Amino acid sequence: MAHELHLEPKYFRQVFNGEKEYELRLYDSKRQTYQDKDILCVEEKYTGRYFTAVITRVQYFLYFNQVFEAIDYRKFLPDATSLADAIETYQKIPNYEEQGNQMGVLVFKISRISDIIE
Repeated sequence: MAHELHLEPKYFRQVFNGEKEYELRLYDSKRQTYQDKDILCVEEKYTGRYFTAVITRVQYFLYFNQVFEAIDYRKFLPDATSLADAIETYQKIPNYEEQGNQMGVLVFKISRISDIIE
């Protein structure tokens, strides 16, 4: 199955360069279909540039904080200076932690399979 993933330019570059290995998303109805070996069209917000990637690992967590107990924060946010800094980055997204604790959180590992297409 194929999915679209829209990222801010900073995170788009980090995923493309292999610095950001994992993406963390709310376990909403859209993400409940994600599986290993699914294809992602990773699009850079504002520019429309994209590349393709494959999901190589999918993990579900009941609560937001469980993610950071299981996976090193630098794999999500490679430029975070500490675990507290990484958690604060996600907490800045309105209602993200609250919704994550209600719906659960999906974490998936991304591996790029194409170059950027303009």
